Amino acid sequence: MRIPVYLEVGARGATRAWVLTLPGVAVDAASPEAALLAVPTTVAAEIALLAQGGHPWAHAQEHLEFVETERVDTNVGLEEGSARALFKWDLRPTKPEDVAAALARIEIARRAIEAAVAGTPDATVVESPVGSRLIALSGSMLWLLSRLGSKPTGTLPQEPLPRFVGAEQIAIDRLNNLLPGDLERHAVFLGEPWTTRKVLRRLACLVRAESLATVAP
Repeated sequence: MRIPVYLEVGARGATRAWVLTLPGVAVDAASPEAALLAVPTTVAAEIALLAQGGHPWAHAQEHLEFVETERVDTNVGLEEGSARALFKWDLRPTKPEDVAAALARIEIARRAIEAAVAGTPDATVVESPVGSRLIALSGSMLWLLSRLGSKPTGTLPQEPLPRFVGAEQIAIDRLNNLLPGDLERHAVFLGEPWTTRKVLRRLACLVRAESLATVAP
């Protein structure tokens, strides 16, 4: 099976390789070549995580061939966590299966984060390392949702973990109730182009990356 790989190349050559067939999967490396080389290992690990999370990938047993499909140069510092690219993939109309796949990946990531921090004091203290990361994650999720054209509404708990879970619920409610105009949305905020599909992939990537960082020893 041929798997498209989309490359976002930053101002100093740092590259993020997006595997959009698997929501949230992105590989950061110092160059496009290094990013492409790292993709198979990352995808293999992701396939295992999906199986463990109860959402086995339908193509897990197939031979996979990774093919560079599109390369977008941006002027941001990818090595600092920034991202900006809009791919041709993002311009396609949003379908229910796009939303379902992204939300399923976010759910797996949220469960992993909950399990990793359950019972630890840091999960209840805003100023702690874990607490501050969860607070920041919640804010980033709501910021991405605002790229759909309206500010997310709802009151979130102050404690870090419940706040993150609350932000996830806001995302679920918003994405499961897309308006007709959302399906082919193409808007620009502060000079950056956005579509609903771009919001979906950025959300899935954000929460997936945080779950991997939280669970890592």
